Amino acid sequence: MRILLVDDYDASARTLQKLFERSGHETIVANDSSQALAAAKAFVPDVVITDILMPGMDGYNLAKALREDDTLSARIVGLSAYTSSADDPRSQYLDVQLQKPIAFRRLLAAALGE
Repeated sequence: MRILLVDDYDASARTLQKLFERSGHETIVANDSSQALAAAKAFVPDVVITDILMPGMDGYNLAKALREDDTLSARIVGLSAYTSSADDPRSQYLDVQLQKPIAFRRLLAAALGE
């Protein structure tokens, strides 16, 4: 799979990148939503895994923008440290939302749609 990881905390994104690449997936990192939108156009990911609470455009609005682009059909996984954010009506733009911290196997299964 081609995976786009979006997180304003670069160390977290780079750790996930290594884990996904060791699992055989092509992975790139964006540290904010504007980078992610540009990367999605160029990279055309199968899966986008995004942090929800980011400065500027948050993960929900990123997911909405990705859904509005007819050229993209990626599965979108949202990650949040706050459980209450799943109640946000904008979570409808995500395929799944998971709470941090999360075991890598669970995140991989969510990325695969399992």
